[in-house]
Amino acid sequence: MRFKYFLLLRYKLFGISSVFITLFGRFLSVKISIRSFANIRDALGSRIIDLEVPEGSDIQSLLKKLCEQYPQARGLIFEEGNLRNSLKIALDLENIRDLSIPLRDGQQVALIPPTGG
Repeated sequence: MRFKYFLLLRYKLFGISSVFITLFGRFLSVKISIRSFANIRDALGSRIIDLEVPEGSDIQSLLKKLCEQYPQARGLIFEEGNLRNSLKIALDLENIRDLSIPLRDGQQVALIPPTGG
């Protein structure tokens, strides 16, 4: 994994503030657009949600992060720790079942629950 290192120095200007030196590393992240439908959309409160995940993350980790930020959607996405069988997932308009697919910046993931009519 690549790291970005930041060194933030804030110097005392005009007698105000103090000096802060912060050195930290973080993973590069990728931005993923999540599109939701039906009851998942209702639980998330929005049709489209953008999430940033560390570079190299897969769909499984994206869904876990989504459920951490929106716990009300957990029961609609997972069942006893596994992905619900009835939930369809599309990655860039292609249906998938493999949650270990690595994500790239700008990709779209759609969560499609079963619907009846």
